[in-house]
Amino acid sequence: MNQLVYGLVTGLLFGFFLQRGQVLRYDKQIGALRLLDMTIIKFMLSAIFVGMVGIYILYDLELVKLSIKATILGATIFGGLLFGLGWGLLGYCPGTAVGAMGEGRWDAQPIHRFLAACAIAQEPPSAPWARGAGTACGAFWA
Repeated sequence: MNQLVYGLVTGLLFGFFLQRGQVLRYDKQIGALRLLDMTIIKFMLSAIFVGMVGIYILYDLELVKLSIKATILGATIFGGLLFGLGWGLLGYCPGTAVGAMGEGRWDAQPIHRFLAACAIAQEPPSAPWARGAGTACGAFWA
């Protein structure tokens, strides 16, 4: 249960910083893709650096165990191309689309419908842990 609380707190803090850094705005997203506005690039590099240092501090304190997996180059390239194509076409990456919807920006709604379709295709609502989710998904698509 503590891991869930830690994840929730971490997610809320990250969302707060996304909003305060104004990286959820569509014009910032497009500016980053056109290499005209480096706000998002700076934010991403800062988040990567903080996460990298944090993981190794936790590793040094023996609070986490790292298990480094082998790289599957083809899947990584395909995933990166798919992610970049979606970001370029829609103007939002999945994380900032969720934040934009949280801010009330309705231009991110088609992305959420696509993400919901992908989630449903990956794990149908009839899964034992998702009882009753079919009605919520049905209401989402209405």
